[in-house]
Amino acid sequence: MLRSTLAALLALAALGAPASAGVTPAPNLQEQKCINALNAGWLGVLKAQNKDTGACLKDVAAGKASLDECLGMDRKGKVAKADG
Repeated sequence: MLRSTLAALLALAALGAPASAGVTPAPNLQEQKCINALNAGWLGVLKAQNKDTGACLKDVAAGKASLDECLGMDRKGKVAKADG
């Protein structure tokens, strides 16, 4: 969901980009709300990934797992859930 929204936003930004190398105007209220929603969504994904990585490192330190077994694996599915 976030990936498709981000792709759409990037496509719209590319179409509306000024041809000159001048200053880009500030986003309007609707655009800023969209930007804020995207940022909030990605923040949730990053927080879930951070927790998963922390749990992995604790397991590695305790000898319960190796980095190859758990790092970036989303062992409890919380990163995927946060991504929607």
